[in-house]
Amino acid sequence: MRVAALDTQQGLRDLKGLPKMVDVVEWVSLPEAARHPSPLILCGLLAAEQPGDFAKLVKKRMDSGLGLLIVPRLKPCRMGDLLGAPEALDIVHVEFAEVFLDGERYRVPGSLVFNTSLHAGKISSLPGMGAQLFLYRPTTARGTVILCGASLTGHRPGSDPVHQKLLLRKLLGLLQPVKTAEPAEPEKELKESKLSAEELLASEPLGGALVLMALLAGAEKKKEDVTEKLCLIGFNPDSHLIENALQRISGNVTIQEAARALSKAGWGAYVRRLQRPGNLTTR
Repeated sequence: MRVAALDTQQGLRDLKGLPKMVDVVEWVSLPEAARHPSPLILCGLLAAEQPGDFAKLVKKRMDSGLGLLIVPRLKPCRMGDLLGAPEALDIVHVEFAEVFLDGERYRVPGSLVFNTSLHAGKISSLPGMGAQLFLYRPTTARGTVILCGASLTGHRPGSDPVHQKLLLRKLLGLLQPVKTAEPAEPEKELKESKLSAEELLASEPLGGALVLMALLAGAEKKKEDVTEKLCLIGFNPDSHLIENALQRISGNVTIQEAARALSKAGWGAYVRRLQRPGNLTTR
């Protein structure tokens, strides 16, 4: 499992257990987090302490079809408004010892639930109290946000580390990136419209970034080669995203142009990683 998290939250006790629960944690800046293709694990303190930055981050990730998992700590805030939800979403203090999800019991305690009239998103609830886990996805063309009231990534008494990891894996499975929009032009015209690296990122933000990163890793502009390189880097890309980006990228795009465009668009951490000797593709 590969996830991203904010570099400013790396020292928080709430995320202390995260590095032991996944294969790789990419600690990224706030601008990089908005477009990072891996699921983003975010401590909910940001919502109360920097509500403007939180709302912008959530919107950008949802608009790009990317997933976000919000874990404790969370403080009282207008969470519904910050998510852009049509109804209020209140954070309520309630103690619980375990979470039930899809017929499975996870010994992961918590101290808060989410109270809202948006019933469809309550994937795990305490009757009469609120949702321990709440999933918000405005449309099938946008990314998913999961609010978690259980102490998933911290070291709370009563937590079973094995159950924490299993629950995290389950939730990450619900945060796969989605294709954000259908092409506006006929397929033939798309194939004839060749774009520079910067134009590709503007037209296909996620698919373009994945293809350009694959090129930095040594891939040719072929679907099979791009997919293979991305898997080596640690991604499991959507084939439609890759196909669309490859149809639109100019054959004249160079490695240098790809690196500049990715860095300008907020992917600098990956550019630096892929350009250093002994990068991820050689592991």
